[in-house]
Amino acid sequence: MYSGFVDVTSFEHDNFKWIRGKRPNWNPGLKSVPTDTVPVASLDGYVPSAPAPESCSTKPRACANCTCGRAERERLEASALEGDVDAPTSSCGNCYLGDAFRCANCPYRGLPAFTPGDKVVLD
Repeated sequence: MYSGFVDVTSFEHDNFKWIRGKRPNWNPGLKSVPTDTVPVASLDGYVPSAPAPESCSTKPRACANCTCGRAERERLEASALEGDVDAPTSSCGNCYLGDAFRCANCPYRGLPAFTPGDKVVLD
C-alpha cells in the first residue's frame, strides 16, 4: 500500500516518470478476519487491572476514613507549606537593603530595611 493505493507500479515514458495505483476495495459491512493472532502463551503474565475502589478524588478534601492515601498526602503538603511561610525567599538576595535594591517579586517589598537574620515587624 502506497499513500492509500494498492498494486502500485511505476514506469518511465517520454522522459516522465509515471506511477499508477488502484484504490483499495473497501467493502463496508464486510468483516475482515485477522491473519495474525496473539498466542495465548504471551497472555499468561497479563493481569487485568481491578476496578478502582471508591475514592475521595472527586471531593475537595479527603474523607474522614480515607483509605486511598489522600489524607496523608494532604498532611505532608500542608506541613511542607508551613515551613515555607515562615521563611520567605527572594531571587535577588538583597532584600535587607531596602526597596531600592529589591526585585519585583520580593516578599519584603514595601517593608523597611533590616539586618539579615532579623524578622521584620511593623509597629
